[in-house]
Amino acid sequence: MSQPAVRPLSAQLQAAAIKELNEVPERVAADIEALRTWIQQQPHLRARDDDQFLLSFLRGCKFSLEKAKSKIDKFYTLRTKYPEFFTINDVNEKKVRELINTGILVYLPTPLNEDGPRIAVVTLGTYSVDKYYIEDVARTLEGIQEIFMLEDDNAVVYGITTIVDVKKGSTAHLMHMSPSSIKKMTVFSEEALPFRTKATHFINIPNGFETFFNVFKHMLSKKLQKRVSI
Repeated sequence: MSQPAVRPLSAQLQAAAIKELNEVPERVAADIEALRTWIQQQPHLRARDDDQFLLSFLRGCKFSLEKAKSKIDKFYTLRTKYPEFFTINDVNEKKVRELINTGILVYLPTPLNEDGPRIAVVTLGTYSVDKYYIEDVARTLEGIQEIFMLEDDNAVVYGITTIVDVKKGSTAHLMHMSPSSIKKMTVFSEEALPFRTKATHFINIPNGFETFFNVFKHMLSKKLQKRVSI
């Protein structure tokens, strides 16, 4: 079997993938092909099946083929069911470009402890709630995450630690996010993206934020609830 068309990992990342993700380098090509064959046999899925995309899901699921299948299925199911939340049809869409430029989500170039999880910084309140819908925000966040899913081996192998800065957020920004929209976004992040969430920290908390935080936390799995702090 030919070698998969994927980026080679550094020696350090490869060692971590073997130890933490159950990756067996000699078996990667066969694992990718098994996942691709499954996709091609699913009439309801119109999924990309290039090697790097499939490998991201395998690594994000610690090389459990069944978990990778489930995540890919959920990834496309939610994008189809809620395209206004999770699908960008035009990368030059004006609102998406504007939201990216506000710095709503930034991945720091240096990971935690230099060889740990990628650090993502979400800044609440960078955009006008009068100009943008929560769907615009969700699609922008998903688009940025998808880029890193495909291009950032550090994030896929070591996972992500997220810092949510609430300092600029207002009551209007919190009200902008309905419980149903929060649920869609948390389910997509947890069940459809091949990232391992290592921790989520909310900082610069204003008075009254605890109510929103409790709603958000309640929508996470028990496992992730333990990794969220305020």
